Amino acid sequence: MTTNPHLPNHLIHELMHTICFKKSGDAMVQLALSGKEPFSVFQYIIENRAHAYTDCGDIALLCSSPYTSPSVSLKYRTEGSKHLTVRFVQNLLVDSPLSKDLHFEKIIDLTIRRYAKPFTSLLDSWTDLEVLKMCDITDAASDDFFDDFVNTSLPNLRKLDIGLTLKGCIKLMALIPRIPLPEEVIFHISIKSHALLNLGSLQTFSNVKRFVANIQVWTQMTSPLLHLLSSIINSFPSLETAKIAFTYTHDAFPNDFANVASFHEWLCNTKFSAAIEISCEELVDVTNIDNVIDVYNKLKSIGYEECGAAFYLVTKKEYGNVKLVHRIQHYDDSSDDDQLLADLIQNYLYGSDNGDYDDDDSEDSSDD
Repeated sequence: MTTNPHLPNHLIHELMHTICFKKSGDAMVQLALSGKEPFSVFQYIIENRAHAYTDCGDIALLCSSPYTSPSVSLKYRTEGSKHLTVRFVQNLLVDSPLSKDLHFEKIIDLTIRRYAKPFTSLLDSWTDLEVLKMCDITDAASDDFFDDFVNTSLPNLRKLDIGLTLKGCIKLMALIPRIPLPEEVIFHISIKSHALLNLGSLQTFSNVKRFVANIQVWTQMTSPLLHLLSSIINSFPSLETAKIAFTYTHDAFPNDFANVASFHEWLCNTKFSAAIEISCEELVDVTNIDNVIDVYNKLKSIGYEECGAAFYLVTKKEYGNVKLVHRIQHYDDSSDDDQLLADLIQNYLYGSDNGDYDDDDSEDSSDD
């Protein structure tokens, strides 16, 4: 392929993005090899807009453009074109176990769906890694992961995003020697039980500046659990920003109102190490409650307000350096109105609102 050597850079960009939109990885490489400037544009696009993922042992490549928000899957007829593209990919998602035949030169952002060995040997070859995401580390695999992570050299890591059970989270934060955490940490914590957990002595992580915890609760959100969580949060004494997002799904308990009051009391009385934004999305099955109106009235007595429907209550409060948004949606699983229930759960799980504190209540009817 030949191109005009005086073709302006922005037109080369447009041409490369148009070819990308047509899904032809081979044509993108042909254009790249036509000159120094097209090659530079090709490298920039792959480094900044492409990502790779493993698919049944093979490597698939996706790329986006300024003209299309969803990524398109690049197709290749020649392995040479695909290998050249892979050289410049910096964003990678892999299954487990990791393959030793991944021909990537510089990975910046790595997502691993499921932890398994080998781990250290692969990551040691990607010393430019800045973002590491580990999905769903089971309790059975946590010890091996922590050992591997401690023994992996990641000098440029700035963000760690990991999924853990509550038990695994406590184990991570109590390890001796202390596990090295970067400036930005995101925990995805699943809590199914906490009755037998021993908090022990947690380490402090003064280098962590930004902390996010997405916490999915499948048991009662009791006072002991909340105090355990505040101990985890306060293990980061140098935080500049902190956000906690609870997702709490449960059947109605006789002590639900007491648990809600305890939740507010916890926020009111706990001194957090930094300003913190907390959102709580609570979905409650009230099938076995005889007088659900009484439940609504009790919640309204402490500041909850209806938001579009009697079964959907919201409160926004500030407690010192804490900003809280708490949404409680009630539903009857035995209701004949299946569509109403389906819409409620759809809004709860996939709504566009993420709990920003300054949103108007009128805009909160589609909630995450």
